[in-house]
Amino acid sequence: MPDADLSTTLFDELIRAETEVWAHVDALMTEACGVPLARYEPMSVIASVPECRVSDVADALVITRGGASKLVDRLRADGWCTRTPHPTDGRSGFLELTPAGRRVLDDARTTFRRAVSERLGDRLDEHAAGELIALLRRLRTPGRPSRTDHD
Repeated sequence: MPDADLSTTLFDELIRAETEVWAHVDALMTEACGVPLARYEPMSVIASVPECRVSDVADALVITRGGASKLVDRLRADGWCTRTPHPTDGRSGFLELTPAGRRVLDDARTTFRRAVSERLGDRLDEHAAGELIALLRRLRTPGRPSRTDHD
């Protein structure tokens, strides 16, 4: 187990790396296709989870249900998502991308992959990327879904 100073440095580097990668990818996506990561991420979950609910978005993105609900409300306001009432549970509903939302997601997915590749591709070879993925998964809470579980 690392000492407190090493753990603090590890935390700082992990958070700073995530922030920088997010900002880079978000800026490129917003500029290229008008879809910030805060819209792309929940749209990806909705597109890949059958009978998707707000709780599925929250779980996949590791955010609160309230935060996920606000994201979904923004997607609905953009015309990219609908919420259909659940037939037996009046407290929840199913989320689905609209045809416009599917088109936007398809365009954004190409930009997302290019932006991530630009940011990480020249810094990590395939072996290093695989090792980093394994290490990051060890840091995650066991049993929590990852976004890639839905793609």
